[in-house]
Amino acid sequence: MNKLIALLSLFLACVGTMKAQTAQQPYFQLPIIPDSIKSFDNRLDYMVEHYWDFADMKKVFSSRPKMAEAFDTYINFMPHATATKAKASVSKFLKSIKKPEDLLFIAELAEGKLYADTALLPSDELYVLFAQAVADNRGVNRNAKMRFEHQARTLSRTQRGMKAPEFEFTTPEGLKRTFQPDTTARVTVLFFNDPDCTDCRLARVRLDADLHTQKLVETGVVDIVSITPTDGTDPLWLNATASYPTSWTVGAAPDIDEVYDIRRSPTLYLIDHKGLIQLKTDNAEAVLSILSAFHPKRTPAAPKHITMNALTDKAGRLFVKFSRYTYSNLGRLFLRLFVGVMFINFGIRQLIGFSELRHVFPTALGMSSETCLILMICVELICSLLIMVGFLTRVSCIPPIISMVVAEHYILHDLMSDTMAMTIDCTEPGYVPIMFIGIYAAIMLLGPGKISLDYFFSYFYLENTNRTETEIIGEK
Repeated sequence: MNKLIALLSLFLACVGTMKAQTAQQPYFQLPIIPDSIKSFDNRLDYMVEHYWDFADMKKVFSSRPKMAEAFDTYINFMPHATATKAKASVSKFLKSIKKPEDLLFIAELAEGKLYADTALLPSDELYVLFAQAVADNRGVNRNAKMRFEHQARTLSRTQRGMKAPEFEFTTPEGLKRTFQPDTTARVTVLFFNDPDCTDCRLARVRLDADLHTQKLVETGVVDIVSITPTDGTDPLWLNATASYPTSWTVGAAPDIDEVYDIRRSPTLYLIDHKGLIQLKTDNAEAVLSILSAFHPKRTPAAPKHITMNALTDKAGRLFVKFSRYTYSNLGRLFLRLFVGVMFINFGIRQLIGFSELRHVFPTALGMSSETCLILMICVELICSLLIMVGFLTRVSCIPPIISMVVAEHYILHDLMSDTMAMTIDCTEPGYVPIMFIGIYAAIMLLGPGKISLDYFFSYFYLENTNRTETEIIGEK
């Protein structure tokens, strides 16, 4: 398909040349490809190599609009020519331009076609030739040259196949480190991003959520280094790093744009085990597509004969698995449901027997038996329901704890005045309030977990305000 488009472009260019020749004042003649060149690729290379042969560089810049059209046609041929011919043609063309203002004009056209965010045919390999030509030209105005000098400096260091430059960065802990590609890993992903950038956050989440990439990082096949172009003391960056994967290397480098080309956010470099740049992109999916071809390292198979050391190793691995794998959210849900069902059971029974208990229920804090019974039923029913669904969970634990403390005080001082709390047996009534106090205290410390209304409402708030949990917690 690309070759078909190129052939059509070549045909239209030739037709345009014939029309220009019939006009009264043709701009300049395009090269006529010899019939002896039969190969389609070779004909394209010939067109690119000799495109400017009939152009008089002292006159063609007299009409900037026509020169811009000719340059646009020239650039459109580039993707279909071989890299060596394209670079040689650009170098030859730039050397033929004598006036600094003409060179600057062409470089600005190339910037729009090859380098800018809106470039239709982006090519850093070709554009660096234009930027370097302006940077090396002493006749170009200093102020106009500065932008191209910066572009040439960063692009000339970060082309595909080049050694990835080293640089210093600061970790969230304030330590100074030097980036060097991990030679023990097959691939290093250098991920330049900004916490304020939405596309950067999406790329970070995509890299972190990919299970295959996670496995590659865990087994040392891939090393991910996340760098933010900011100072190491930036509070916004420090707060954001709390949510970064712990398996990544995270750092801040304020002057990194002087070393690497990071004009787009995010920018990802793929670096091989030799430290050579293999890819530069702003698309995380392109990186994941390449990483999908890699396989995690396999641990060596254990010897078939069973020895005491092998049994010890298996037992150790078993303990590691049992202690490492946790289901904290399910565990907190079970704890909430368990204590809620147990506690609400008392409230239902007291509600059913309200008429019999209203006169004999223990009094507390100067209140009548009926008032104490009503308050206790409300605590047992309402707080239990709130705790089970996980709404205002920590606040809902306070009334049951207070009621159980009062109940324990009543049991120890009125029913069992001669018994110490430490000597209560599990069959005695003073054991139940202590058990409930311990469970409610555990829920207050652990929190409701993610399977709760509390988590749903907090997640909804953070998504709608575009804030992070660390930002809210860090507020005074």
